[in-house]
Amino acid sequence: MKIGSVRKEGKSWYIIYDIRDNGTRKQKKKRGFKTKKEAQKALVEVENSLNKGLYFEPSNTPFGLFLTDWFKTKRNMIGDQTAKLYHGYLKNRIIPALGEIPVSKLTTLHIQNFLNDLTEEGLSDSTVKKI
Repeated sequence: MKIGSVRKEGKSWYIIYDIRDNGTRKQKKKRGFKTKKEAQKALVEVENSLNKGLYFEPSNTPFGLFLTDWFKTKRNMIGDQTAKLYHGYLKNRIIPALGEIPVSKLTTLHIQNFLNDLTEEGLSDSTVKKI
């Protein structure tokens, strides 16, 4: 099922696609593609993400709030001891360091710097991986 299209505006290309949010249809645009082929590739990626349920709407929600909501769901799928461990890592490590960054602005550089800081604190590799 095709959910979007590729269009040209001036010298650049853009994609337009539909998403469903709580039963309502929302139309989204993503602009700035230099070639039609580039835009088509981006549209295919969006369609694949939507079909697999992996589409993530860019959000200004702080990462800490996102993690808190995620943990409410995850907590029911793991054991009590694991939940306590995860909660401690979230509360004491991850949220203080990265919690204020909007989800849409969080980059791999933020995460790598965070992991580097943990290593420099002297935490073991296995603890850093768990965090």
